[in-house]
Amino acid sequence: MDAAARRARRRDIALLSVEPDESKHLVHVTGESRDLPRVLAYVGRLQSSALLRYPMLDSHEVRTEDPQHPVRFALSAEWRQPP
Repeated sequence: MDAAARRARRRDIALLSVEPDESKHLVHVTGESRDLPRVLAYVGRLQSSALLRYPMLDSHEVRTEDPQHPVRFALSAEWRQPP
């Protein structure tokens, strides 16, 4: 599941954490991007993953204290066991 999150990212997504919850088969990801459309595109790429189910954006915020105003986001997904 960690590999799926990293494979779907591009240079415009910085992953800050990938936290699996093995007992619930969930993964929580936090990251930053330049803007919200890039975050949404990343979630869209995750939705195409064979290893993840129901990737959803849980929250996002513009970091106004940073001069470049990046968007910090959190998302979660279920992961499937590989066959």
